Amino acid sequence: MRAIREGWLRDQLPTVMAEDPFTSRFVQVFEDVATTMRERSDAIDDLFDVTVAPPGIVRFIGSWVGIDVPASLPVESQRELVRAAGPLLRWRGTARGIEELVQAVTGTEATVSEQGGVFAEGEAPSRNPVVAVEVTDTGPLNEEQLLAMLRAEVPADAVLELRVAGHAVEAPAEEPDDAATPRVPDAGATSPPPEPNTVSGDVPGDNAGDVDDEAESSDGGDDE
Repeated sequence: MRAIREGWLRDQLPTVMAEDPFTSRFVQVFEDVATTMRERSDAIDDLFDVTVAPPGIVRFIGSWVGIDVPASLPVESQRELVRAAGPLLRWRGTARGIEELVQAVTGTEATVSEQGGVFAEGEAPSRNPVVAVEVTDTGPLNEEQLLAMLRAEVPADAVLELRVAGHAVEAPAEEPDDAATPRVPDAGATSPPPEPNTVSGDVPGDNAGDVDDEAESSDGGDDE
């Protein structure tokens, strides 16, 4: 970044205005603001260099390549993770991509065994493929963080198995959310029958009989 000369804006004033103390101090305010903006614009390239970018920007750049960088990681580990994720993007989801990504973030070698492959029609295994990852140490990550990172890297239909220093890492149990669980009505419960739509206690259909009786009486009177 090139140095910005002090007084670069004041020196552009006409001689008469530059010699006026008030005008000189007034323009100095705008020069200070403009100098800050110029320095930031000159350093825009550094914002996209994970070597010197602020940690928040480093994590933001990681999201561009599909990496959720934990904020709890040391800053240098965040930079190393994002730096390694870029070139490995084309290998994402493969054994090579997982091995090199784990090595970049943990500093230890990882062994990945998987059951994927190309099968003829009808010869594919009936169960989902298993991707087993074994490491000796999780580095700056804890076991749950490493497990979550690997879940985002393996194929969606694969079963992930993680072993750290010989013991299996299990995903933490999710707490049930009672408020979000809809209540299912009891299968043996019956709903009460609907109340009849009546007026003054009369049951629909009773008035129809009265009308028929009046009609018969009227027909009988005409015959006589």
